[in-house]
Amino acid sequence: GFQKAGQTGFPSSGVTRFLLPASECEYTLNSLLDELGTDQWPVPPGSRSLRCTGVALSIAAGLLGACSAGTPTRIVALVGGPCTEGPGAIVSKDMSDPVRSHKDLDKDAAPYFKKAVQFYEELAKQLIGQGHVLDLFASALDQVGVAEMKVIIERTGGLVVLAESFGHPVFKDSFKHVFEDGEQSLGLSFRGTLEIICSKDIKIQGIIGPCTSLEKKGP
Repeated sequence: GFQKAGQTGFPSSGVTRFLLPASECEYTLNSLLDELGTDQWPVPPGSRSLRCTGVALSIAAGLLGACSAGTPTRIVALVGGPCTEGPGAIVSKDMSDPVRSHKDLDKDAAPYFKKAVQFYEELAKQLIGQGHVLDLFASALDQVGVAEMKVIIERTGGLVVLAESFGHPVFKDSFKHVFEDGEQSLGLSFRGTLEIICSKDIKIQGIIGPCTSLEKKGP
């Protein structure tokens, strides 16, 4: 939660807190969420909404890298449509340009695909180095770009939840479950390191699960 300097009520010692425990700012945060409305920026007829998912995730990764590098942290992305602007875009803003299909991917006829995957591969390297995870909660009638974002979610060990809408019970229950503790906890653990040292006659060929190589090679 964030509070402006001068409104915190703390002693005037020149120290300002910008981060508070959830228990101290839960009411304010819930109030802000309840007051959020639909984006009022007009969308021209025949055009898709401007959506820069890749830029948003890049900024989130950068902020966390500056604030909590090395500390286990999760980025939770709620995506409601395809990225149409900037890195990570999967389709143009023109509605006459269809979103790529499975057939397009199979025939290598998706012009935005490789560039978007390359962007998310680089962002994955950054998050892995920082020890951070990306979770994706997607809700849209249109495609949102999970195929392109898969690489960053898998390599960081994140979650993917797809639902019909953010108001659907499946989405709400799944979203709450991620943050529950105690007996209801999912037991999520991340930023673990597994190092395997073998005798010279043994070679590791791979590993199953959401892992990324440390690029430390033996003989």
